Amino acid sequence: MSVVSIIRCKSYEEQDVYEAVRTATTHAGLPDCKGKRVLLKPNVLSDAPVEKAVTTNPVVLECMIRLLQEQGAKEVLVGDSPGLQGSHFTPKACGISKACEETGATWVDFTKDTREQEIPFTGGMRLPFSKVLDAVDLIITLPKMKTHKLMYATGALKNQFGLVPGLNKSKSHVLKQSRGAFADLIVGINTLHKPAFAVMDGIIGMEGEGPANGSPRFLGLVLASQDLVALDWAEGIVMGYQPMDLPLVKSALGHGLGTKPTFPDLDAGTLQVKDWKRIPIQKKEHLFRDLILPFLTRRLRHGPRRPAPVFGSPKCVLCQRCVHICPAQALSVRNKRIIIDTHACVRCYCCHEMCPVGAITIDEREPAG
Repeated sequence: MSVVSIIRCKSYEEQDVYEAVRTATTHAGLPDCKGKRVLLKPNVLSDAPVEKAVTTNPVVLECMIRLLQEQGAKEVLVGDSPGLQGSHFTPKACGISKACEETGATWVDFTKDTREQEIPFTGGMRLPFSKVLDAVDLIITLPKMKTHKLMYATGALKNQFGLVPGLNKSKSHVLKQSRGAFADLIVGINTLHKPAFAVMDGIIGMEGEGPANGSPRFLGLVLASQDLVALDWAEGIVMGYQPMDLPLVKSALGHGLGTKPTFPDLDAGTLQVKDWKRIPIQKKEHLFRDLILPFLTRRLRHGPRRPAPVFGSPKCVLCQRCVHICPAQALSVRNKRIIIDTHACVRCYCCHEMCPVGAITIDEREPAG
């Protein structure tokens, strides 16, 4: 079993966070960073204001940078690649750019100087990755504790999807449409570019319509581990999930990556939030509907029958981020409204993640598959 240290942290005040991060990383066995180039990978889904709890809080990042510098790291790099990343992107609104500037860490653009690599567990699928990943000694991932419409929870494993530059991420959903296949892709990326350590920002998490349009909720926790699977297992328990219902945990364990957690400090089981607003688990219920009927109608179907995104909210500002991010080109603008072709839609929920105003909802009435 793998150690997951969970430490309480009462606020985002710098000293509170530093003490929590220092304690958690010490108890969980942070690798020796002296003389090494270290890449920190925060969650920067979009450059949203810090109060929305969409990104890893900049104070957590700053404290982690300080800790590495104090331990003698040769250089600290920081990087991520949002789905709609433009040229020369820096995460200013969320405060991460400022944290880099104030600590002397270097922000890395993952879209520059890339090379394609084959992803394990995907049947030969290839994606581009920045060559900087091969030039660092350690990768440390800094996820945010949030729900996720497709994966139910997004944590340490899912955070490595941000290593894939820009729109290449949305294209991946077309090729890996089922939850299981997409989970295998994420696990493959974690095998190819395996982080040595993870520190999760669970001080204020996100419940409900995550990972971008849910509600911030105070938890007051910092979690750390050398084992990303064990960390995501612990996150699932806190959220009230059965960890093996989480596609990423199930896939990772099935591929021999990671183990169940043990807790030297706070036990995740005693921290479970009973009224956490979870994404409902969709389980197969009927042999004919879920196995035989899909086989008989496979030539007629256009993607998995998960709940479809719903448009038409008065919140919509017609920024068209959803149109640009859609990997299946299922969205268009007509009469100043976003129109969805549900037959083309692959239910990846990239549009839902990218909407800056929460104008896209998911039609839970549609039968799952």
